[in-house]
Amino acid sequence: FTGTGTQNIYGSLVGADKFGNLLINKSSGTVILNAGMEIAGDFTIQNSTSIFNVNGQYLKLAGNFLNAAGTTTFTGVSGSTIEFNGIADQLYSPGGSLTLNDVFINQGVPAAIVLTGNSMTISGSLTLTSGRIETLLNEVNVTNSTPAAVNAGNINSYVDGDLRRATTVTGSYDFPVGHFLSGKGYQLANIDFTAANTATELLARFRPFSLVPAALGLLDCGITYNLEALDNGSWTIASTPSVSTGVYTATLYNTPGT
Repeated sequence: FTGTGTQNIYGSLVGADKFGNLLINKSSGTVILNAGMEIAGDFTIQNSTSIFNVNGQYLKLAGNFLNAAGTTTFTGVSGSTIEFNGIADQLYSPGGSLTLNDVFINQGVPAAIVLTGNSMTISGSLTLTSGRIETLLNEVNVTNSTPAAVNAGNINSYVDGDLRRATTVTGSYDFPVGHFLSGKGYQLANIDFTAANTATELLARFRPFSLVPAALGLLDCGITYNLEALDNGSWTIASTPSVSTGVYTATLYNTPGT
């Protein structure tokens, strides 16, 4: 899409009628999506004068998401869903600060969404069905504090890196994190706040041990804790604010490990 002015996209845009690649390269004006769309290749917004209005529609993408300038060039996000369904790794480059609504990860295995340059921020829900999100130096940030805003994922679908979630006073929050390169894979954690949580966010990650910790060798309540740690790894879960209070149960699903 080139030129100036407003351009509207209508019609059947999925299945046999899907796009190969979509490139927006306008000197001014906006491209407005008016129906659900499927793209077999890359979605590219070329520059800061090229604006794409997803207009609350369902966008299914098999290639890279390459946006020029964050919320300036990718608009109309409210009510929309982006489904990533590629069979190979897909780059996510939002070009600055960009908040998506609902995100559905439905890739071939072992493909991943690779976050390049910026984090992936989601105001609606994150559904992990098949495929990973590889965060690198970034994070997945789900600002919706509803406990069901992120599902539990599975051995083929998790956040390979840092996952941040907004939280409320009570609720059971899944953190489907893991570490792909080490072979440890999917490592689910759950924090269930039953009362008086003061944390507004939790940031979770899983890392494999470089060296398995020795047994504690401590005596408490007449019991000696002398078993070695599982040879798997550890979760780090940090709160915002850094000092917060609340009543909760933490459940760590340690798979695999010996």
